[in-house]
Amino acid sequence: MIVRKKKAISSMNEKIRKVLHSRKISYDHFQLDNDLLLTDVLLSEKIAKIDEVKQILEETTGYHAIDPMKISFSNHFIEHIRQILPYQIAKDELAFPMRHDIDLIHIAFAIPNDISCIHRMEAITGTRVKPYCSPTIQIKKAIQKYYLSEEKSENIEIDDIEKYAEKVTRTLNKLDLSEDYSIFVLEPSVIILLRLVLNELALIGASDIHFEPNKSSLKVRCRKDGVMQNKWTFSNSIKKSIILRLKSISGMDIKNDKQPKSGSINFHVIMDRDVDIRVSALPSLYGEKIVLRLLYKNKKEITLQNLGMENNEWTILQKMIRIPSGMIIVTGPTGSGKTTTLYSILNELKKESVNILTAEDPIEYIIDGITQTNCSDGSGISYKEAIKTFLRQDPDIIMLGEIRDEYVAETAIRAAMTGHIVLSTLHTIDAPSSFNRLINMGIPAYLCVSTHICIIAQRLIRKICTNCKEEYTPGYDLPQIVHLPKDKRYYIGIGCNKCSFTGYDGVTGIFELLTIDENMIQLILDKKPSSDLRKYAIDNGMTTLRESALKKLFDGVTTIEEVLRLTI
Repeated sequence: MIVRKKKAISSMNEKIRKVLHSRKISYDHFQLDNDLLLTDVLLSEKIAKIDEVKQILEETTGYHAIDPMKISFSNHFIEHIRQILPYQIAKDELAFPMRHDIDLIHIAFAIPNDISCIHRMEAITGTRVKPYCSPTIQIKKAIQKYYLSEEKSENIEIDDIEKYAEKVTRTLNKLDLSEDYSIFVLEPSVIILLRLVLNELALIGASDIHFEPNKSSLKVRCRKDGVMQNKWTFSNSIKKSIILRLKSISGMDIKNDKQPKSGSINFHVIMDRDVDIRVSALPSLYGEKIVLRLLYKNKKEITLQNLGMENNEWTILQKMIRIPSGMIIVTGPTGSGKTTTLYSILNELKKESVNILTAEDPIEYIIDGITQTNCSDGSGISYKEAIKTFLRQDPDIIMLGEIRDEYVAETAIRAAMTGHIVLSTLHTIDAPSSFNRLINMGIPAYLCVSTHICIIAQRLIRKICTNCKEEYTPGYDLPQIVHLPKDKRYYIGIGCNKCSFTGYDGVTGIFELLTIDENMIQLILDKKPSSDLRKYAIDNGMTTLRESALKKLFDGVTTIEEVLRLTI
């Protein structure tokens, strides 16, 4: 942090020098330490008055200048800000909060252009920050006056979440919780508790966080590696506060609890991680259930090589994506990694000589070199409108996040017929079922087989934690259930801190790739059931999801229980 702060100070001093030069104020004789601003010297050497320094800061930063020492703060507010922004952090970052609204916290900074500092303040206070600039000397005076530097703020460790929740309950029980919603939304202990919860679950890589109201409690669960886990149960007192807080910071109407709503948290509420959060609220018997989808922006580049495909599958897919036109459909249930596979194919195909357009709900990863369009609720653009416009944008490759209706399906297929590569997803249980799904949507059978087409069915199977991996002998019935040879070695994870005592850490893909030949085309035209298509594909060499999972099992990557959970 010291290095970052010094760089921010150095950058700001360069801008201040330009302003001083324009005002013909000499600064050559100023002896500057690495942690001093030129404006600090102007005040300390009595070269300029504070009002003039504020004007220089405004010209330099573009932010409104304010002096916190000229503002009167109530004792209640001072106690409030001391809880949500501890003394040591305010001192280190040269930041002083001046007002806390439901949707904004107003903070005076010595260096308001330090974006990483702004992000840190958002994560700590759990609120979008509106920055102001202020002379360093005045911020230090305000911190010293109102924080009382000898008093240390409570240091709350992640391991203390359940214990801290008990304190939050006691605090809320003492409050007069009327219909003033701001009491719930701005209560510091609730903000801190929510920060602890989000940071812990982001740290373990949770993809979804569920806040589920019951009759007398709020249950917090998360999905990690595709599987739900119970984390905490909070008291009834906390339930309303947490739900209203989440609705407020995600832009929802906090007074409306009768209709489903969606929103997003697009500022930094999680420390040290760049995460977009989609929020969904659903009315239920005991209150609104809130689900957060966490989209991690700083994941490593997605490539076909790190999807988990076996060599033979990878070879088939490489061949299919090199065909100049055609359609690739990735199928599977929600959370099976379909979008990740699409992104990996796009990364493989992108180059200067092609025009790639995507329609996504939402945009989960930003890929340089392609044009991405957001089709989520509130964007005003549907998949239907997107693909209609795409065909006027001279595309080579089109990616649609999902085929949802007959129009999108037919337009996508016709685009593939006329010289484009089209990528999309469907929800089906296996690869052969995709053709029946398209026909049931109203697509004529002859259109389904009118272009090169490859179907990829996939699942995400959990990997055994390498830190606690042990060989074991499965129960007598398990090898018989899945027809496993008894002479193979099998492994489990016994559970450790690294894997949150689940025995699993991370996921990898299992795949089923289907390409069509003349015989398969005839089966589709005859509208044969998916079971017939599946039998023909297997007889002609298609690796099933079960076989792909068994390969991971025999390689010691996963467990028998995972194979049984995900495949039939």
